[in-house]
Amino acid sequence: MKYSNKNDNIKLTCRKNIAVGFDPGGGSVMPKKKVFQVTALVLLLAGILAAGILLLTQDRNLGRSEHQADLSANTDEVLSGDIDPSKERYLFRLAEDTAEVRRENYQYEFVFFWVDGHLARLEPGEDVWLELRDCSSGEVLREYRQEYLSLQQEDSLLGLTVDYNGQLWVLLCNAESEYRVENGDMLQADKVTCYLSDYPMPFAPSAFFVWENVAVMQGNDESGVPLMAVYDLETGKPTVFQNVDSFCLDPEGGLYYNQIDSSGSTSLLRKRSLSENREDWQVNPKLEDGESIRQLFFQPGIGLFTMTQDTGQIDCRDSESGEKLYMLFSAAEDTDLADEVNFYQMVFGVDKAFHVWLSLLETDFNTTPFTHTRYTWEYEPYLSQIDPEDTVTLTITAPYPVDPIVSSIQMYTRQHPEVQFQWDTAYTSREAFREHSSQYGEQLTLRLMAGDVGDILMVNGSGLDAGAILQTDVMADLSVYLDECPFRNDLIQSPLEELREEDDSIRALPVAIQPNYLIYNETLADQLGLNWDLDQLTWSKILDLAAEWQSENLDISLFLSSVSDDFLYSLLLANLDTLELEDGTVDAGQEWFRNLIQQYRSVQGCSQWKKPVGDETFWWSPGVFSNALFMSYAGADYENFFNHLQLCEENNSISLRLIPIPLGEESEKRQSYAFCWGIPTVSEQKDTAWDFLEFVISDDGLVSDTYFAETCLLNQTADRQRFEEELTHVNGAITDEQNRHYEEFQSVLEHPVSRLMEPVGWYNAVYQPVSAYLTDELSLDEAIRQINENWSSILQSKS
Repeated sequence: MKYSNKNDNIKLTCRKNIAVGFDPGGGSVMPKKKVFQVTALVLLLAGILAAGILLLTQDRNLGRSEHQADLSANTDEVLSGDIDPSKERYLFRLAEDTAEVRRENYQYEFVFFWVDGHLARLEPGEDVWLELRDCSSGEVLREYRQEYLSLQQEDSLLGLTVDYNGQLWVLLCNAESEYRVENGDMLQADKVTCYLSDYPMPFAPSAFFVWENVAVMQGNDESGVPLMAVYDLETGKPTVFQNVDSFCLDPEGGLYYNQIDSSGSTSLLRKRSLSENREDWQVNPKLEDGESIRQLFFQPGIGLFTMTQDTGQIDCRDSESGEKLYMLFSAAEDTDLADEVNFYQMVFGVDKAFHVWLSLLETDFNTTPFTHTRYTWEYEPYLSQIDPEDTVTLTITAPYPVDPIVSSIQMYTRQHPEVQFQWDTAYTSREAFREHSSQYGEQLTLRLMAGDVGDILMVNGSGLDAGAILQTDVMADLSVYLDECPFRNDLIQSPLEELREEDDSIRALPVAIQPNYLIYNETLADQLGLNWDLDQLTWSKILDLAAEWQSENLDISLFLSSVSDDFLYSLLLANLDTLELEDGTVDAGQEWFRNLIQQYRSVQGCSQWKKPVGDETFWWSPGVFSNALFMSYAGADYENFFNHLQLCEENNSISLRLIPIPLGEESEKRQSYAFCWGIPTVSEQKDTAWDFLEFVISDDGLVSDTYFAETCLLNQTADRQRFEEELTHVNGAITDEQNRHYEEFQSVLEHPVSRLMEPVGWYNAVYQPVSAYLTDELSLDEAIRQINENWSSILQSKS
């Protein structure tokens, strides 16, 4: 697809700081993993942000990898005709990519339109002003002549669009800042011109479309808040919808749009009927944590498509309800673009053969005049033609299909089309499984012992008693594979060592870790003269300090506490192993344990032990953390946590530090959590199964380097990539303080751990009797007797 760049007949000028280009994201975002030299950036920043110029590099062939080049040369079958993506998730490969230098007025040239059954775009014409061309064939569908416009002197072109009938519409602004919409390809007798009575955006709209006598525009107001304006072209009066960041229209006047809340954390997908002036429906799009819809596209004959901003996931949705029907495509899984560009900046279209088209614009500021390049990628669904004798099928046994593993399978299959996967599951989701986890765990244990499982098994989080299972030989030893892993030194050692048995075997792989740690107020500690070895801090030392502060009635607290914090839970887990004596018996009546529980009882309700954070207060707000020493935290929500950590320091003029959770009284290890996978011994495809698991823990094995939002990764290189990408995406840069805290976080992960999941049955056996003692339902002796009986019974059943 080579198009003309001829622009001799272009007369419209582009007004300063108004529309030098459409940006579907409404702003400029730097690419993820590139460093750019952008001269004159300071001088041009206001104009760049307003115009939505995309700052990308110019010296690359984006998206074309060696792998894709190989795929293009093989004999795989390109799917065409009657295919049904609702029944099967197809593989996609790059069919064609282009990089075309564009003229100055380029803002409309990468938006996709649907006209007469064709996916099309506007292009500079050879002998006319503009042509509407089919994206695949280049066939000219319409021609548009500039002389049909009622141009006035110094008119500025702010927008161009084509409706479903192929009618061209323009948005213009004159020297008096009067805005008007008119059709640009009709003879003067059929001319439609509408002056807009109110234009709520300081710059050109990011999106512009017309249906019959209605024009819809999306952009930002003076404060940068996104909005959508719906104009009646008979009166010129708008109806403005706040916090709308994307929309599309269907041929019947259905207006679909994504409306975010004021915090930007949640959104609703909505549909309005323009002909009836009513809302038809609204629905929660049910996206992954941290994801949001960024683009919408309607393809008559198929329906509504939405695209997410972080992973470029394209879902087909029911136009009558907004509910997701199926996922068609994921730019993160199906392309090699993730390391090159932000999907946030792309527009997309889907043609009638289910080919996915992606496009973005970049501007090189080092040329005079600036050089604008339009990149386009066409991805086609295909079936790999592999000899059945060369095909390997891996069965994954898990309670439910795990989303990050599903995505990894898609990426792995692009590189290894000879490997096929099938899921052996009992539930459709994590939520459905949680209601039946114990029952499923019992059934899976029996299946595992009988050898009735797949080639890859979800170990932790599946209801299994992993501690007992991994001490047997029903799971294959992965230590040999790990020793030969090319990035072995990039893996966090402590969780692997916890899984190492006495015979040196490692029978599970902790793909992702959900860490527990403390946020420590170093400033307050210095003021109090505390001189602790924070790596060796125990619960008894903390309880002693609480008792001291309580006796002195000091206005300070050990812990800043939320409603969900359960310090007793953590204290008991830290000391659980030492309740079992060397001879295998359980003695919860040991003096140190009795004293510890009594200590906790004496301080549990005092203000010196914990300071609650109110429902309307954040822990990083001014004055909240200044007189508290610790806060317990779990998880790795990088996008928010490190910003909140720095805000807390700034708002309270304190220095914070991330430290390990307290140790048990006679323990050198700490409780941790991880999502572990393994290979059952009965598998006949161990090498292939390991090859896939090794891919998952590589630095390219998970979409956005994320398993779940609350987890960090076993691979430190991949985890660092996620940290940098999320902070850079949100802030534009990472501060020295955030880097310091991330290093502290990684240091916490290296401390020895006692286990990667909680022992089955411990809560009822140990926690509940102690809790009953604290609420006077049991005496301490009665609680100890119950613990001894209950916990002994559980340990004996495992031996």
